[in-house]
Amino acid sequence: MCSRYYLKDELYDRLEELLGSLNEEIHMAGDVYPSENALVMKGSKEQHPVACRMLWGYPGYGGKGLVINARAESVEEKPLFREGIRHRRCIIPASGFYEWDRNKQKITFHLPDAETIFFAGCYDLFGGVDCFTILTTEANSSMQPVHDRMPLILKREEIADWLFTNHYRELLHKTMPELVKECDYEQLSFL
Repeated sequence: MCSRYYLKDELYDRLEELLGSLNEEIHMAGDVYPSENALVMKGSKEQHPVACRMLWGYPGYGGKGLVINARAESVEEKPLFREGIRHRRCIIPASGFYEWDRNKQKITFHLPDAETIFFAGCYDLFGGVDCFTILTTEANSSMQPVHDRMPLILKREEIADWLFTNHYRELLHKTMPELVKECDYEQLSFL
């Protein structure tokens, strides 16, 4: 699951390398929460990724709550996500994300060798507003001690396949990279 992630200023340097230039209105830093407008990359007609802002979360069933994640294993079967995953895939850049363990302790996850994580997502139009959801998959060994789900993470070289081709289906089942896990506070024990 992914219910909060964060952006550092350095992320924008990497995105400018990837996208060319970025509009200043796109810039944001700090924690990103569900229901907020967030930085997203989507495809353009010129087959080039572009940055924009979208609202994080699809309206919940019956207008209650938000659906912020979709399971990669079943996203194509679910009516809520079917059109988005087929025709409106997006990428959510982040510096890292948080998850809480059984003791409600906040754990930070990030890639060991990159300043930017690219989450796979899809989006759709609800009430005239573009809304996105982050895809999740089964947790790998670096995530399992904390949670049984994790975001579907794309490599930089997989961006074009995710946004512009039908190879996205193969990416729904890819192996996730190992992540670095950090904790702000760790209980010490004396033996």
